[in-house]
Amino acid sequence: MKNKILFCFLFLSISILTSSTGWAIDRPAPLPSSSLNASPNTPFLLAEAGGEEEDSSLEMLGMMAGMMASYSEEENLSREEVMSSVQGGNWDQALTQLENIWEEDLQAFYGSDGWIRKVSLKQLQQNLASLDQETGQRSAIVYLASRPNNLEVLLVTADTTPVRQIVLEAKRDALLKTAGQLLVRISSKDRTVGRAFLNPAKQLYQWIIAPIAPQLDRQKINNLIFITDYGLRSVPMAVLHDGQQFLVEKYSIANSPSFNLLNPKYKNIKNADVLAMGASTFINQAPLPAVPAELRTITQDQGIGLSFLNQPFTVSNLISQRQQKPFEIVHLATHADFNAGSPDRSYIQFFDSQLLLNDLEKLRLNDPPVSLLVISACQSAVGNKNAELGFAGLAIKSGVDTVVASLWYVSDEGTLALMSEFYRHLRAAPIKAEALRQAQIAMIKGNVRIENGQLVTNSTNNYLPTQAPNQTRIPLPPELASRTVNNLAHPYYWSAFTMIGSPW
Repeated sequence: MKNKILFCFLFLSISILTSSTGWAIDRPAPLPSSSLNASPNTPFLLAEAGGEEEDSSLEMLGMMAGMMASYSEEENLSREEVMSSVQGGNWDQALTQLENIWEEDLQAFYGSDGWIRKVSLKQLQQNLASLDQETGQRSAIVYLASRPNNLEVLLVTADTTPVRQIVLEAKRDALLKTAGQLLVRISSKDRTVGRAFLNPAKQLYQWIIAPIAPQLDRQKINNLIFITDYGLRSVPMAVLHDGQQFLVEKYSIANSPSFNLLNPKYKNIKNADVLAMGASTFINQAPLPAVPAELRTITQDQGIGLSFLNQPFTVSNLISQRQQKPFEIVHLATHADFNAGSPDRSYIQFFDSQLLLNDLEKLRLNDPPVSLLVISACQSAVGNKNAELGFAGLAIKSGVDTVVASLWYVSDEGTLALMSEFYRHLRAAPIKAEALRQAQIAMIKGNVRIENGQLVTNSTNNYLPTQAPNQTRIPLPPELASRTVNNLAHPYYWSAFTMIGSPW
């Protein structure tokens, strides 16, 4: 009943907003005069935004209303039980309860069973310690549980007692409103000249990261695994901002519906071959003109696999190629939509057919096992509970350890830039999440840019210190070469790409 009342209140607010003042439009702030003539490789300027930060976008309010309505009284009670266990010092019970809440949701969405297992804090910490030793990266799990009157932040690391922080200011309505503001302001190419994302990015940092920052620094953590509640699974944590830098500039980041569902074993894929497939033209979908360059860059230029473009991009060919050679990395450059509703409303587009989300097993990616699946042109209905579950369950449903996919459809140029950098760093970075981080940092710092109809990269590989800095130029297809592209350092271009599943 409370959720229904809240939804009605928000609906009334939207009606008043649209009838009295018209639709509130999120207008990007004007750039400082010093930046108007900035060169293409000038890093993005993070000046404070102006008064447009007070906007109340219809899109954001609708998103917030939908997410608020997703919470049931039963689920609220489950969260109270979790916190009672934490207060009693029973971490095994608390973590089992917390993970079960979200795993049961995932099971219900996919119509599956058999995933739920009891969680042992000792075993979880042993797994983290082993992975820390193997990879040289110190990982931490950050659980975020949203409650009506606060946000619970639980931090689990390899060798210390878990930390619990209660953030009273982050009441559920305030938290989801801020998350909605951030998503509205970074998921549209129309807003890439503004900095309206900065205030909500800083506020979310203060609520989510600042309370645990001292522990993260003290333990020298450099990889974060977020296991989050509804409405936060759509938020690209990489874009959270401390006032000086984005979160991804300090930590590599991955997301999972639960730690239970991660493969706790590290597998080195630095020399793994890639099966890269995709399409640049479709019968009933918009073309993706950068795909030929993307597939060529990943495979031919780096010499790490095979590629198939357009007609050979079929489910049967993917299965056939993996029967001939056990490719550990599969890259799909195509449309993929994660929509509201049941799994049969979401799909991955092959050249001749759509593969529905609940049919992912047909790809046989677990026989032999695939360590990394990349879907480079997908989008999720951000802020929708079922779409979030579909997106979050990609790694589990496909049977692979790790998925890299995008929360919204990124421009062809942005996708090509991110993917070319990601695969370059994947050859040397200690873990997959660090390769994604390095690619995103290259875009943030302006080391990847569009110049004279070419994608230009000017960067070194931090994990190959003997390698001299080099510049590469990838000619863009005619459809893209004439476009005017804003600085690729804006979060629209890089923060959509999310790692789901194992960061290792």
